[in-house]
Order: sequence, then structure tokens, then C-alpha cells
Amino acid sequence: MSEAGQGGWRPGGGRHVLLAVHTGRHDITELARSSAARLARAGITVRVLDDAADALGIDGAEVVPADAEAARGAEIVMVFGGDGTFLRAAELARYSNAALMGVNLGRVGFLAETEPEAVEETLTAIERCEYSVEERLAVEGDVLDSSGTVVGGTWALN
Repeated sequence: MSEAGQGGWRPGGGRHVLLAVHTGRHDITELARSSAARLARAGITVRVLDDAADALGIDGAEVVPADAEAARGAEIVMVFGGDGTFLRAAELARYSNAALMGVNLGRVGFLAETEPEAVEETLTAIERCEYSVEERLAVEGDVLDSSGTVVGGTWALN
């Protein structure tokens, strides 16, 4: 798992996992649904993004807007999809201390931490809090005009 801090979860508090899911493929949505069910059985609150909630149809999931608040207080942002889905999730997680954990369901998977066949093992580690967090670098840049006013900016994850 990789992220920029130690996670939003604190011992004694409720545990939350935000799912970021590429809903365009049936196999991905099914894996996300079964993972959500397992997390819920373990007493972990599952969050889903409002733009994916209908496609996922996860009973009992907390539906949140896909904005800077989506991952606040979450322990992990669990990504089901390819690198594009991971980068979208990273954008959400950057405003929180949540760890990012990607399941490689795309072609390249340069940012993913696990393969679909290892999801059960990953879920066990999440349930038991038996995982480590690897910090990654991020670069942020702003573009200034001649008066020093910020006119644009972006960031990148390594």
C-alpha cells in the first residue's frame, strides 16, 4: 500500500474504507461488491463515490461526493481499476491521510499494489490492520504571471 501519511484511521475510532471503482466492467464491479461485503462483515464502513453508487449497488454503503472531502477520515482508499482510476483516487486521497491501495485491473498497473487473485489476502490484512504504508513523493507546482498571481497549477505522484 502506498500513501502520503499514516492513514485517517485512529485506534478506537470507527474504520472507513473508500472504494474508487471503474464501473465500466462487470468483473471489476463484482470484485468491488464482494470486497465491500467482506469489509462490512468485519465492521468496517464502506464508502462509495456518488457517481458510482448506482452502478455498484452496495447495500449499506455510505455515499459521498467525489470531492476533497470524500476520503477524509478514511483509513484506506481502495482502488479497483487501472491507472486512470488510481490517479483519480489519488486526487481524492491527497486531501486526507488515507492510504491508497490499488487492485490492478487495467493493462499497465504501475501504481497498483495487488493483483485480483490476491484481494482476499489483502482484505484479511486490512481487517486485521496487518499492513504497512509506503510513503510516496508528490510534486506540486504553480504557474505565476508577471505580477506573482497564481494562474494555474498541478501536482504529480511518483
